[in-house]
Amino acid sequence: MFQEVERSRAYEQVVEQIEQAIHEQRLRPGDHLPSERNLVAQFGVGRSTIREALRVLESLGLVETVHGSPKGPRVSSSTAGLRRALIGAVKLEQTGLVDLVQYRMMTGSTANRLAARLRTEEDLLEMEASLRGMQDSSTSPEEFARNDWSFHAAIARASGNVMLSVIGRVVEQAIEELVATRVATATEGAEATRAQFIAVHEEILQRIRDGDGDEAARLSRATLYEVYAPMLPEDERERLRLLL
Repeated sequence: MFQEVERSRAYEQVVEQIEQAIHEQRLRPGDHLPSERNLVAQFGVGRSTIREALRVLESLGLVETVHGSPKGPRVSSSTAGLRRALIGAVKLEQTGLVDLVQYRMMTGSTANRLAARLRTEEDLLEMEASLRGMQDSSTSPEEFARNDWSFHAAIARASGNVMLSVIGRVVEQAIEELVATRVATATEGAEATRAQFIAVHEEILQRIRDGDGDEAARLSRATLYEVYAPMLPEDERERLRLLL
């Protein structure tokens, strides 16, 4: 499958060949790479070069080590690498809350609009299951936040756009903790805040069920503004108001 490489910075060439094999789907998610010994033989390099290349591939989210398995590393899911790279970019750029919320206002409203037209009964059932998790009074703030994410993830899948699902999860991971904190420490009381979140999600679900994309989109923008605007200074709130 692979060709011998030049010794100079050989690990980069190993990474390049394996990465290309993954992108061309000669190696698919779940497939195992050859053993370390076989990789050494195929590439014509030493074990240290192969190990360095595998460390790079793992850091990129392209492969994952399966501890205790006699097989080589396994190719990660098709979106894992992109997700990890995006999470790294968000952290590296020190992306502010206003940028994340503004992005969610744009993509969330679009996802709602598409889902209102394209959703299936199965999609609705997924949204309903997540909503029930939010409605359960025994759930912790962290569980509440996870159900909130799964509700919107179901909407993103219903939109039919893969990128909304992949990138949406990255943004959600970046602010999921804030949702939990908002529910747990709201000055008007956690229960009241919970009830407010649930009521909005119930309305969004109903609009999507009814095929009312315009109102489903408006609700997404308005809700995100109401939840996060109080956490921001006035100049950053104005950036959010532009999307209302």
